[in-house]
Amino acid sequence: MIIDIITKQCLKRYRQVATLERHQAPVNCLAFAREGGVFASGGDDQKVVLWDIKSFKPSQTLTDQNGRWGQITCLQFIEGPTGEVLCFGTGRGSIVMFKRSKRSVSIRTQWYNMGLNKKKGDFAEISNARVFPPSDSVECFDYCKINQRFVMTSHFGMVKMFRFDGSKSDSL
Repeated sequence: MIIDIITKQCLKRYRQVATLERHQAPVNCLAFAREGGVFASGGDDQKVVLWDIKSFKPSQTLTDQNGRWGQITCLQFIEGPTGEVLCFGTGRGSIVMFKRSKRSVSIRTQWYNMGLNKKKGDFAEISNARVFPPSDSVECFDYCKINQRFVMTSHFGMVKMFRFDGSKSDSL
């Protein structure tokens, strides 16, 4: 009863400004970029949608054309040693990382959407690593910038921790 009263009082301070629709299946996770301007959503449709906060429209949709990701189970923007990175866990045991592009590029490799031109400010994949077996989804993760540690959990109860290797400039 007391929690209901407190919740209602807090919600009175906010008003709904938009209903955003792009996913074709349940949405599992959301995160605001620390740099502002966008937030990301990920779901069972195996997509991450980046939303423009001002226009309420999708600015970019990230997909894996090879179908390796499975559902998007968790995501967050983290401040790594090389800048802000969008990281997300998948239903097939992978951690995927995207970084905002500082220039326009034409991407023609197997790791990116084939033959698509990326605009300045679009996110481009920098890492896709299987950290658990394909049958064991990534459930959550966190990154500690101070200690340069990345920790993640799996659906079947495994916890793994990684330390940043400074010799690889494009990865956390």
